[in-house]
Amino acid sequence: MFVSVLVFPALNKVPEFDVEEKKLTVPNDLNQSYCLQVKVSMDGWKTPTVVEPCVTAEMGEIALDRTSATHVNVSICLVYRPEVCGEPVACKISKLKISGNNHFLAVFLKRFHCFQ
Repeated sequence: MFVSVLVFPALNKVPEFDVEEKKLTVPNDLNQSYCLQVKVSMDGWKTPTVVEPCVTAEMGEIALDRTSATHVNVSICLVYRPEVCGEPVACKISKLKISGNNHFLAVFLKRFHCFQ
């Protein structure tokens, strides 16, 4: 019996979701055979939601209007079989926070772990 293994390409950098800009940046050099699946969670992966089942991100950016997301994962999938995907990659999430009367402005980056 012959078994072949499908190896997915890797992403160039860790994807990052900018909450303020509502933009998911996914640097990649994928060809037309691949797309990206985006999953988000608002509750620590208790109820993950696929928000983009198979989106091409040729420019490396995806509009993502999920400002309350606590976790975001990206997987590389096959365009012609979008249910066939590689391992998910956890995204960094940039959140803009204003605190105190001094209007102190800081950007906090959080990196979350992958789930399966």
